[in-house]
Amino acid sequence: MDSENSKENVFLTLNGLVWSATEDDIKIFLHDCRISEVVITTIESGKPSGNALVHLENKADVQKARAHNREYLRERFVIIEQIEESQFINETEKDQNPTNKTKIEAVIQKQLKTVEKKNKGGEVSQEES
Repeated sequence: MDSENSKENVFLTLNGLVWSATEDDIKIFLHDCRISEVVITTIESGKPSGNALVHLENKADVQKARAHNREYLRERFVIIEQIEESQFINETEKDQNPTNKTKIEAVIQKQLKTVEKKNKGGEVSQEES
């Protein structure tokens, strides 16, 4: 991206997505826009939040994307809002934060131990299940 484009505010948030929405779904939804990056945000458990962040190539693409505000992607309408680059960076860093992955891994390990105990015929306390 050249320095002229880097000064442009070319960042969006898409809210209200179906949880199963993929990066390809978003690219098809914004078919007339040149997209640099799509980040589908997740909640603490690692499941999709229903929101995504999109980095577009230029302001003309932002206008094209905003024309899709409240259009449907499958059974849900999507709310498109322009955000600042700093918000895009903060949200993408937060979403890729290793502590979130560590929490998810801890939950999975706990669930595996519970299943193993059940399979061995052991009692599982309320705290473990």
